[in-house]
Amino acid sequence: MGALSPWHIAIVVIVGLLIFGPKKLPELGRGVGSGLRDFRKGLSGEADETPAPVVEAASTPVVQTTTAVAAEVPVAEAAAAPVAEQPAPAAETTPPQS
Repeated sequence: MGALSPWHIAIVVIVGLLIFGPKKLPELGRGVGSGLRDFRKGLSGEADETPAPVVEAASTPVVQTTTAVAAEVPVAEAAAAPVAEQPAPAAETTPPQS
């Protein structure tokens, strides 16, 4: 009862055909197969077959930019003028109640 018999496999295939259809089933099989293959390669520690892309140095020259330091920037007269003090608001006085 614990082993898969050919009948079990046939039932699984028929249900798969009914759910996914005959067009999608080969794509699913390929996806599962490549996933299992990648999993086994990961377990065994094999290197990837496809080498990583090589990043080459830029062929254009690097442009260096410098920042100018502002020296003795004149300040506008209005900003340099002292701020006139405003008088404090008058305290509210309440008339005496009789």
